[in-house]
Amino acid sequence: MDNHMRIHAVTIILIIVLIICAISSSSCGNGNQTTASPATSTTNATETPAPIIPHSLNGMADCTACHSTSGKLSVPADHINFTNDQCLNCHETK
Repeated sequence: MDNHMRIHAVTIILIIVLIICAISSSSCGNGNQTTASPATSTTNATETPAPIIPHSLNGMADCTACHSTSGKLSVPADHINFTNDQCLNCHETK
């Protein structure tokens, strides 16, 4: 195997590893959440903290009524398949 082919093989392996890492860390509700204060609630130290819910859940417990692809407020692309029950796995109320 010449040097060019080795570089190509290593590049492909690195791309596969990066894809696997991205897939395995893309969901906050994966059961690996650590206990933290609301302002720093994350699944690991490299992720952005989940925003705090700025309103009471009284009368507004159906998150997907407003937060969805068709609701008043959009959701991140990696949240589209999340159910209403999963919101409080990462997001906390103030």
